[in-house]
Amino acid sequence: MNNSNLSYSLEALRVKSLFYGKRAMVYVEGDEDLNFWEPYFDKNIFHIENVGGSSNLIPYIDKLNNGEDSFIVACDADYSSFKQDNTIKSDLIVTTYGHSIENMMYCPSNLNAAVRKLSKSLKESTVTIESWYEKFVFTAHPLLLREICNQIYKPQETKVQVFGDNCARFCKQKPCYELDEGLIDKFCNENQENFPNEVLDRIDTAIKEDGRAERQLIKGHFLTYAVRNLVSFLAESTNSTKTKCNISNGYLYALTVHCEDCGNNTCLEKMHILKCVTKAIEKVKLVE
Repeated sequence: MNNSNLSYSLEALRVKSLFYGKRAMVYVEGDEDLNFWEPYFDKNIFHIENVGGSSNLIPYIDKLNNGEDSFIVACDADYSSFKQDNTIKSDLIVTTYGHSIENMMYCPSNLNAAVRKLSKSLKESTVTIESWYEKFVFTAHPLLLREICNQIYKPQETKVQVFGDNCARFCKQKPCYELDEGLIDKFCNENQENFPNEVLDRIDTAIKEDGRAERQLIKGHFLTYAVRNLVSFLAESTNSTKTKCNISNGYLYALTVHCEDCGNNTCLEKMHILKCVTKAIEKVKLVE
């Protein structure tokens, strides 16, 4: 069931899970979030529903922030931690560790596993992927500053698209998984008046104080184009026949939605989500 607005009365919301034979609802943003969040919630107790977009989650988040305790929201953290008035105030709102689910899906270990599956090889690519990330994140830093400025400080009508939904317009033609510093410099220069230096400096300080790796802060959808091309390139390079490998966004999602190394207790993303989910399950009021 897909709802574009919170048309249910509060009383109906509190018992909606009974319709599915469950004891509580978990609301997520979109289709791709369903499979990501599903392993964290007991299927015998919780029914997970996609509400059809992040804006449609807002009424649910508002109700939880105002004290409602009959359901859970699981969503991307976005840049909520950079806001002075953090929009995440309820323990029943479970968020990702990084900006979005893709930041966890695209960890180096998981991308290495995807390359090995595609190439039918046991060759390790983790070090290569980590080196790529280091260069990508460094080059994307000016864009990250401006993206956070957009999301936190600028009203909707004055926003200039920065990250958008993919990084293709900022990438080199060859290799197409690397960012082009010239294109980024051109964008920053052309939009200088939209992003005051004092605000960018404030954001730069906040990023340094944040504690998370900077790759965790880059919008997940922005990463997808480059990650997909990198995985394809590495799979072609490591398979014995050098067979051409082109994968779609959907196939990349299928390969990475669940990280094979997430049983590892050192995975910060997994530990963060498990901690948030545990707290939410303790606080949610289950239908008897």
